[in-house]
Amino acid sequence: MHKRVFVLLILVCLLCTACQPTPEKPVVVQKDTERLVDVVIAQDPKNTSGEAETNAEVDPYRIEKVNERFTYDYTSENGLVKIHADADVKTPDSGTIPMTRVKPTLYSDAFAKQVFDYVYQGKQVYIQQHGPKTKAVIANELAYYQKIANDGTWAEAGLVDAQEVDEIIEQLKELYPNAPETDTTVPIPADGSMIAETYFGIEEEKLEVDDELAFLQVYRCKAHQSTSLFYTRGNLDTMIGYEESGEGSRAFQHWYSEYDSYRPNVADDTKAYGQTYSPKEAAELGLKFFRDLGIIDVAPRDICNLYVAHPSGQTKTLYLIEYVRTVNGNPVAFVPLTQQQWDYEETALPWHYESIRVMVDDEGLKSVNWQNPIEVTEVISDNVKVMSFEEAANIFRSMCSTVYEPQATSFDRETHIDVNVDHVELNLLRIREQNAEGKNGLYVPAWLFYGQEVYTFGEYTEPDFSKPFTRVLFAINAVDGSIIDMSKGY
Repeated sequence: MHKRVFVLLILVCLLCTACQPTPEKPVVVQKDTERLVDVVIAQDPKNTSGEAETNAEVDPYRIEKVNERFTYDYTSENGLVKIHADADVKTPDSGTIPMTRVKPTLYSDAFAKQVFDYVYQGKQVYIQQHGPKTKAVIANELAYYQKIANDGTWAEAGLVDAQEVDEIIEQLKELYPNAPETDTTVPIPADGSMIAETYFGIEEEKLEVDDELAFLQVYRCKAHQSTSLFYTRGNLDTMIGYEESGEGSRAFQHWYSEYDSYRPNVADDTKAYGQTYSPKEAAELGLKFFRDLGIIDVAPRDICNLYVAHPSGQTKTLYLIEYVRTVNGNPVAFVPLTQQQWDYEETALPWHYESIRVMVDDEGLKSVNWQNPIEVTEVISDNVKVMSFEEAANIFRSMCSTVYEPQATSFDRETHIDVNVDHVELNLLRIREQNAEGKNGLYVPAWLFYGQEVYTFGEYTEPDFSKPFTRVLFAINAVDGSIIDMSKGY
C-alpha cells in the first residue's frame, strides 16, 4: 500500500487524538474497564452488594426509541471540513442492552474436526505439509528483509520497528546452515487434526487442506491469542480472484464494483441481477453454515451485491454478507476490515475486532472468513443504564469537528474532507483494558455514528476504502460518555 494511503487510513481511525473543547456536559476521559464495571453494578437496581435482594423492586432502565432523524451540518472556518448528518437512529428492539466481559477464543481441535467433517463429508483429502524451509527460500527471505533494513521501510512492510527486522534477519541466518537443499515434504492424509508448526520460534497450529472440492484452513496461535477460519468452495487456484504470479505465490487480483448495499431488515426476495438467490436467501445460506456447526449467536449485518471482474476477463456476481455476534439478541458493532488499523506504540496491544464474512454465488455458499472470534465470559448486567441519544448527539456536535479538522492540514497540501453520517445505532462495542497484558475486555453499550468520509487532495480524491460498507465515524461509550478510539480499542 502506498505510504500516504496507509497514513490516511490510520488518521481516519484515530477518533480521539485531537484537542477537544469542553462540551456542554464534560466527557469522562478515564477509561478503566473495572471502573465501568463498578459503575454498572452500582446502578443495577437488582444489586446492592453483589447479591440480588429478594424483595427489591426492579426498575429496568428502558431505552426509548428515537423517532426523529438526526440532522446536523457543519463547515469549518477554512472550508476544508464539512460534516453532514441525516441519519435514522436505531435502538435495541428489546429496550434493554447488556454489558459483559469478553476475551478472545481459540478454535479448538474439536471445532477444526467438526468443520473438516462438514466440508469434506468423508472424502479423502490431504493436508498441506510445510516442512523446513530450503536454503533457497531462506536466501530469498534474507534478501527481502535486508533490503527493508537498508531502505528503512519496515513500517511500509507492516513491521513494528527496525529492531524487529534485525531480529528476523538473525533468525534466518541461524536457520540457513542446517536448512535442506530441496523440499522433502510429502502429502499427508487429512483427518481433521491440527498440526503444529514453528515460525521464528513461535508455535502455530493449523489444519490446511487445498483440494479440488474446497480449500479449508483453521489456524490458531496461542502466543498471539489469534485464530481464524477460512473456507472457500473449490481450491484457491481455481477461485476467481486468485492468480499464480511469477514467484509462485497467489496474488489477489479482483476488484469489487458495488451494486447495492443494504441492511438485512430491508432485504427481500428480489433477484435484481438474475441471481439464483435473493439477498434474503443468501443471508440464510450463511446462517445455515453457522447453525449446522452449532453456532446460533450470529446475525447478518450488511449485504452487498458485488460484480467481480478477473484480469482474464471472467466475471461473476456474488453477495458479500457481513455478520456480527449477538448477545441476548443485541448486535455487536460492525467494524469493517478496512477500519481495523492500530498504532505501533509500545503501549498499544493490537486486538482486531471480530470479523465474520460470507460470500454467496449462484451455486450457493462460496466462502466463509471468520477472524478473531470473541467469547462472552460473564454477564455483568443484562440491563445497563445508558445515556440518552440527545446527550450523545450533543457530544457528537461538540467533538466531531475536532477529530477531522487537524487532518485537513496534516498533509503536505490542503485536504478537503467530507464526512457523511447516514445512520446511528446503540450497539455493543468491544473495548479492552488500557495497557493490560493479554486480551481481555468488555462489550459495552456505545452510540455509534456510521457513515463514510471522502478525502480530496487538490483535484485528486482518495478511493473510499470503507466500501462497500459504512464505517464507524464516531463512537461514544454510552455508560460514561467517553470517546472510544477505534484504533486502540478503548
